[in-house]
Amino acid sequence: MKKRNITLTLIAMLLAGCNNTTSSSTSNTTSAPISNESNVISSSGDEQILNPTIIAPNGTPMIAMSNYFINHMDTLTKASGAQELVGAFGNEEMDMIVAPINLGALRFSAKKTYGLYKTLVYDNLYIVSKEEINTPSDLQGKDITNFSSGSTPQVVLDTILKKNNVTANVTYASNVVNANSMFESGESDIIISAQPNVTSLKKDGVYIKPLISFWKEATGLDTYPQAGLFVKISEFARLKTALEEIDAGYELLSKDVSASAKNAHEVTGTFPEAMLKNVIPQCGYKVEPNGKKIVTGYYQALIDLGLAKNIGGKLPDEDFYLTNK
Repeated sequence: MKKRNITLTLIAMLLAGCNNTTSSSTSNTTSAPISNESNVISSSGDEQILNPTIIAPNGTPMIAMSNYFINHMDTLTKASGAQELVGAFGNEEMDMIVAPINLGALRFSAKKTYGLYKTLVYDNLYIVSKEEINTPSDLQGKDITNFSSGSTPQVVLDTILKKNNVTANVTYASNVVNANSMFESGESDIIISAQPNVTSLKKDGVYIKPLISFWKEATGLDTYPQAGLFVKISEFARLKTALEEIDAGYELLSKDVSASAKNAHEVTGTFPEAMLKNVIPQCGYKVEPNGKKIVTGYYQALIDLGLAKNIGGKLPDEDFYLTNK
């Protein structure tokens, strides 16, 4: 089968912490979705789609699914940015879409075709600085370079600042790679970054602190969601077997980091295996028993900041949540 890759200009606004510093080489030829072969009848009598078509952006979302994708490369479409993901939600050809948690809710508000099956990437944001930041109050009056205005990095940082009555001068780089470059060049002394990009900044005189502790104090939520797996609602019952395989592969990320790093290196084609062994445990991959509560709390924080339009104007309907994961 033909491996279907998409090459378009990177649109990083909605892909918080998703992209590597090096663009992967992909074909600029696209094809219609391939047929799902080798379907079987389950014990409940439902025909199961064993090889669902899936589109995913490179970076932490694709790494999260790499233990599944390694055996299903012919049904994977690699998206280089948000434009392709928006298009996938619109044309409804894919069985599943891996996308930023905001984008999935926004598209659901327009057309209820894809629902959230589970969050794949949690709490993968870090504050990187040239002086130690111990509390949110240490950011008072500081110049901070964030990235992806209107998406998770803004929601998390602005919520932390607002809840702690901290005023800072926040500007935005177009993506996490540019934010890192501004730090390395000395243009910015404090930035928000994400794995796997944070790894390249580790050196003497650089302080790196996860934002999760500040988020917990500000919201009472244990974590925040970033990227999720969205499933075509009309096919949900027929995708049960494939989703079980995806779940097993996701859990392997924490159970066997070495094998996961090897698979992720082969699937992404960009990240070195040795680096992946170090960063996978820091990328926010975990099984969250109260996933729905976490996602709803995050959406509410977004609304409280006046960013409701980014998820369609209100909290998603209950039909949006296919599980509690």
